[in-house]
Amino acid sequence: MSRAAARVILTAERTLPTEELARLPELTRVPHFLVAAVVHAPEGARPTSCHPYYGIDEAGVRAYLAAADAPETLRAYLDATDQALREG
Repeated sequence: MSRAAARVILTAERTLPTEELARLPELTRVPHFLVAAVVHAPEGARPTSCHPYYGIDEAGVRAYLAAADAPETLRAYLDATDQALREG
C-alpha cells in the first residue's frame, strides 16, 4: 500500500528512537523516503483494535456504525469523540 502513494503520513501507537529501529531494519514496512510525517496517535485505531495494546471496543463500533448513516450524525459523533480525547 505504501508504494501506491508518493509520500505517506504514518500514525503510530508509539514511536521509537531511530537507533532502535536501525537495529532491526527488517521490521520496517514503509521506507523512510516515502514518509512525509509521523504522527504519535495513541489509541488512534479506536474503536477497533491494535494488538497487543487494546482490543475492540464493541460499544464504540456500534456507536460509530449508527452515526455513520448520515453526514450530520457522523460529524456529531466525530466532534464528540474529538472532544472526549481532548479532555483525556
